[in-house]
Amino acid sequence: DEITFYEEALAERRKQEESMLPLLNFMFEYAGVVKLETAQHGGQEGPIKDLLVMRNLRDGYTRLRMLDIKMGQVTAQAGWQGKSRLAAVRQSFVDGMTN
Repeated sequence: DEITFYEEALAERRKQEESMLPLLNFMFEYAGVVKLETAQHGGQEGPIKDLLVMRNLRDGYTRLRMLDIKMGQVTAQAGWQGKSRLAAVRQSFVDGMTN
């Protein structure tokens, strides 16, 4: 889960242990989770959602280069977070071409 990942990274950053700081300095600045009410089309109130609060990566830069690192060989698996079998098979094909 993405929230768990960022919460654990935030806890590591707060420890100020030198072994992890060089790696953590390459991550998004993460402040936590905020619950906000969403709006639907037509201005109607929508459900309350948890949103990650992160610093805008473009802040202070004129050009931005990103590196997206994948861990493991499989990007998606059927049934994980609502992913359908067809979507997982499709992603498996992409993984086979790119990994």
